[in-house]
Amino acid sequence: MNPEERPPRPRSRDDFEIAIICALPLERNAVEVLLEKEYETGGFSYGKAAEDLNAYTTGRLGNQHVVLAYMPSMGMINSAAVAANLRSSFRGIRLAMIVGVCGGVPTTPEGAEILLGDIIVSMSVIQIDFGRQYPNMYIRKRELEDTLGRAAPEVRAYIGKISGYLVQKRLRNKITTFSAHIGTTEGFSGSVYPGPENDKLYPADYRHKHRTQPCGTCEACNGSNDDVCETALQSDCETLGCGNDIIDGGTCVQRALGSSQGGAGRPAIRFGRIACSNTVMKSGVHRDRVAAEEKVIGFEMESAGAWEYLPTIVIKSVCDYSDSHKNKQWQAYAAATAAACTKAMLEEWRNIDRPARDAVEQGRPGECSRGMPIPPGIDLITNPVHWTVTRSPNTLFVGRNDLLDELGTIVREAVKNPVPQTQCRIVISGIGGQGKSELCLQLAHRARTLFWGVFWVDVSTRPLAENGFLDIANRLKVPAKTWEDGRQGLTNVQQPWILVLDNADDPKVDYQDYFPPGPSGVVVLTSRNHECQQYATARYIDLEGLTLADSRELLLKAACVEENKRPTVKNDADKVAELLHSHALALIQAGAYVARGHCTLAKYPEVYRRQRKRLLTFRPNQAQSRYRDVYATFEASVEILDATSTESTRDALELLPMLATTTTSAET
Repeated sequence: MNPEERPPRPRSRDDFEIAIICALPLERNAVEVLLEKEYETGGFSYGKAAEDLNAYTTGRLGNQHVVLAYMPSMGMINSAAVAANLRSSFRGIRLAMIVGVCGGVPTTPEGAEILLGDIIVSMSVIQIDFGRQYPNMYIRKRELEDTLGRAAPEVRAYIGKISGYLVQKRLRNKITTFSAHIGTTEGFSGSVYPGPENDKLYPADYRHKHRTQPCGTCEACNGSNDDVCETALQSDCETLGCGNDIIDGGTCVQRALGSSQGGAGRPAIRFGRIACSNTVMKSGVHRDRVAAEEKVIGFEMESAGAWEYLPTIVIKSVCDYSDSHKNKQWQAYAAATAAACTKAMLEEWRNIDRPARDAVEQGRPGECSRGMPIPPGIDLITNPVHWTVTRSPNTLFVGRNDLLDELGTIVREAVKNPVPQTQCRIVISGIGGQGKSELCLQLAHRARTLFWGVFWVDVSTRPLAENGFLDIANRLKVPAKTWEDGRQGLTNVQQPWILVLDNADDPKVDYQDYFPPGPSGVVVLTSRNHECQQYATARYIDLEGLTLADSRELLLKAACVEENKRPTVKNDADKVAELLHSHALALIQAGAYVARGHCTLAKYPEVYRRQRKRLLTFRPNQAQSRYRDVYATFEASVEILDATSTESTRDALELLPMLATTTTSAET
């Protein structure tokens, strides 16, 4: 497929159908190398749902839109948490692929040979560490309600296609090509095929212990339950001399020499059950027993966690034989072949037909973000081409819906007007911490699909402002010797654009210079200086505090009070909100103070009054300021920090005066 024919970047998180979950960095890195395109660059982000703790990379792999989820560490608990969070943010996922490395069983139940680097594809997972331990035996729970169900029909049909003759032939060739690409990428030289002479399998009961060096513990190890020394557990086979004492013909030590489905270095794909456990399998005897009982061909630690949250396929490459001789020599190559197989398989995946939908918040057809209607006659843009907003909306944001709806109507009308007479300018003023910038972030994200370009320039200082316009010039590919060239470049753009001029707080600066000349575009300016209302042509907003209901909700969210417990603390929250005059930043500070366990909501007014009294005594200028609520909450935080003698808290104490200085300078 030609690059210009490839699918454009998805317009929303709901347009992603494929999730890839990896546990180890080397597994994730191998997948990232094969990405044909990374989507979230240049300040653009799809965001994620509130309370989602995952980290993501989005892009195109195998001509499919994929989201790569990063696990904090190995194990079923972590994979379950990642899958649950992923499902909350990416609601259109039809298939999750657990990709990486695993331990293998030397032969399949049908007698086929499995070599290091071969790939196990499984749609059936057995959780082998969920059962009952008796004095003389362990019995896995096999009741229907205690076992993982079989894969969904779509997944089973997909695996049926993948395992067919025609696709298998294509997959093997593509895996060789893709894994070779990883091995030739800078920094991935360790991902090349280690060679057949390093594919060694020992008898199941052949222990990993000192063979050529004297060691009393290892010499006494003759049975499967005998101990070996700690040094042996940490040493490799070459150091211990493993294999040197095996009688010729007693075992096939170097298995891959002249043997493999496609030849050495051309991994085979094996389909079958895989065993999942929170315990690493490092025993050949136990490996063979479980394989015989459960008919599994591999061992890994993540798939069972994700299984009940998402339709799941396991794609894992064998990096060891699940015995005591387990080492990491084959891990990088195995990760590469697993990633290569994933890309090859994705090229065989068929997407479902999707009706045209909006971006970001997935409203109804005919609407853009958060239900904002698309003006008639306007072609919906698949995300802005240019996006310089470097911050994500605050997940604590509440209220202001009427104001956002009004601003949404203003920008829609501006975009719809083909021949504007004046530039659409919106000015939002208010004291610091009231939520001016956050309001602009919410507007930018909600209305983003209307605009070819969404630009954000911090004008708090002249150098920041000039750098912001020079960055715009660079993005627009406008030759720029000065920042004014970037400003002029916006004027000449024939596509709809919006520019946010944030932090226009200095009363001595004429911010008129930063408005692109001409009637085109939408400009939103935020300021603590009410005199900036002179720049408004479409709307001036004097932003005041939140309503009592919104203040309460913001405070309780910041305090991490669970939904079902909020009615019991409603009165206490209302008292705090009234004390803080519904100031957004003060409410967030207070909520964070409570969330960290320094006091309860009921006790917070007492803490607040104590800090206010201190302010009146020692800082009369601050106590009389419009910002007294923020200062009082800062004082409460300082009191806790001052009682803690760690390096990080000392750093924080040094930072707070600078923050206070910044705030006071803006009100003089």
